Amino acid sequence: MSERWYRNCQLALFGWIALVGLVLRLSMLPVPYWFDEVNTIHYVTQPFGRMLQFVLHDIETPAYYVGLKGWLALVPENPATSGIFSLLLEIPVLVLLYQLARRLGSRAVARFAVAFYWVSYTGIYYSTETRPYPLVLAAALASTIALFELLRDGPRRHWWLLYAASAVLGVYTHYSFLLVLYAQNALVALQAKGRRTTIDFRHWVVSQGAIVAASLFLFPAFLDRFGGWANRTAQTWTDMESIQTVGQFLRKTVLAQLLPADVYPKLTAIVGAAVILAVVSAAIDLRREGYRFHLSRRALTAAEWFPIVLGAVPLLLLWLSGFALLRYVIVVGPIVCVMLAAWIVRWRSWWLRLLIFSGLAAAMVAANVKYIVHYPQREIRYSWPQAAAAMQREQGGDDRGLIILTDWDAERQFKYSYHGAIPAVRYFPSSLVVDPDAEISQIRKIGTATINAGNVDEIGNLVQGHDPVWLVVGDAAFIYDPDAEIQGWMNRQCSLEHEAAFFAPEVPGWKIYILRYRGCNVGPMP
Repeated sequence: MSERWYRNCQLALFGWIALVGLVLRLSMLPVPYWFDEVNTIHYVTQPFGRMLQFVLHDIETPAYYVGLKGWLALVPENPATSGIFSLLLEIPVLVLLYQLARRLGSRAVARFAVAFYWVSYTGIYYSTETRPYPLVLAAALASTIALFELLRDGPRRHWWLLYAASAVLGVYTHYSFLLVLYAQNALVALQAKGRRTTIDFRHWVVSQGAIVAASLFLFPAFLDRFGGWANRTAQTWTDMESIQTVGQFLRKTVLAQLLPADVYPKLTAIVGAAVILAVVSAAIDLRREGYRFHLSRRALTAAEWFPIVLGAVPLLLLWLSGFALLRYVIVVGPIVCVMLAAWIVRWRSWWLRLLIFSGLAAAMVAANVKYIVHYPQREIRYSWPQAAAAMQREQGGDDRGLIILTDWDAERQFKYSYHGAIPAVRYFPSSLVVDPDAEISQIRKIGTATINAGNVDEIGNLVQGHDPVWLVVGDAAFIYDPDAEIQGWMNRQCSLEHEAAFFAPEVPGWKIYILRYRGCNVGPMP
C-alpha cells in the first residue's frame, strides 16, 4: 500500500512540475530580444555566406545559426517563434539528461534529475533564448554519455562515433564546449590512475585529434576570443569578465612582466590545468568496486563522481586563470541536478524522499516565478521597443532629420523595433573603421574606448544638412564613448530642444536617453 501511495504521489509531483515548468517557459517566449538575441537575428537574416562572416567576426560558432536560419525559413520571425526553436532543442536535452543520469545512477536518479532541471533557473531562462545554449548542452550530454560507456564497458565503435560527432557539434555550437572537452580529458586522465581502466588511450588520442582537425576552421575565432584575455577588462563587450582572483594576483608577478601580454594568460591556463589535475589526482583513490570510487573514506557513486569533475574542474581552471566564462553555468546546471537527484535517492524512506524533493522543487519554482516577475532584463528588453515607439509617435509622418545611435547595443536593439521614416545610423569615427562591409570596428580588436576628443569632430560630416537630429544613447555607450564625447559635441554645436529617458526601475542607473537637437547645419569637417 505504501509503495503504491509513493508511486501515485511521485506521479502527481512530476505532473505538477511538468505543467509549471512548461508554463514558466511559455511565459518567457513573448519577451522582446535582448542584445545578443538581436545580433543573432541580424545575422541569420543575412545571406548564408554573409551570415557565416558575421558569426566568425563575432567570435561565435555557426551550427546553431545554420539551424535557426532553416527554422526561420519555415515560420515568421519574432521573439516567440525564435524562442520555440530553442524550446524544441530542449527535447533532446531532456532525453539525454535522463539517459546520462540513468547510467550514472538509476532510473530513480534520472527521474529526479530531469524534474529538477525542468524547473531550474538555467533550464527555464536559457531554454527560450534565441541563443545556442540548448544545443551546446545537448552536445555536452551526448558526448558525456558516450564517454561514460567507453570508460565502463571499453571500446565500442558506435560509442566512439557518437563521442566524436557530438564533440564536434559542441565545438561548432559554442566556444564554452572547450571546457567540456577539458573536463572530459580530466576524467580520462584520472581514470588512468585506476588499475582496471577500460578505455583504449590510442583511440582516445585519435578521437581528440579528429575533433581538433574537424575544428580547424574555427581556430582563428577561438584564438581571437581567448588570445585577447590579457587586454580585456570588465568594460569590454565580451562574456569574459575580469574578476578578482588568483589570476589577477599572478599578473603582478615578475613572470607576468617578462612574458608578452598575449602569452602570459595562456601559460597561466596551462599551468592551472596541470595543477588542478595533479591536486585532484592526489586526493582521489580510484580503487573501483563495480563503478564506485573513494574520496577519503567515503564512497562516491558515478552520479557524484562524474558531475564533480565535469562541473568543478573547469570552474577551478577558470578561477585560477582569473576569468569567468559565465555561459559554462549552462552545463553545470544539469550536472548539479544529477547530484541533487543522487543525494535524494540515497534516502531509504520514500516519504522523506518526496518531502525533500517537493521542497527543493517548490523553492526552485518560487525563485523562478519571483525572478520572472521582477526580472531586470525583462524591463530592459521592453525599454527599447518603448523608446522606438515613442520616437515614431514624435515624428508623426515626417521624414526629415536624422537619428544617431551611439553604440552597437543601441543600433541593434533600437533599429529592430524602430519602423519610422527617418533614417537611424550608428556613429563611429570613419578613420577607425577597419572593415565597413563586415560591420566590424577596431573596438573589437584593441578592446579600448575609441571615441575621444581627437576624432569626435568627424560627426560633423554625418549631421551636415540634417535638422532635427536625434541622439539615442544606450546602456553600452560606456564601451565606445565612456566620456560622452558625442553628446558633448552635440551640446556645443547644436541646440538641445527636448530630452526623454526610458529606464528599468529594477536596474539602478540604467536608462535610454533620446535627445532632440536643432541647428546642427555645420560645415563638413576636414
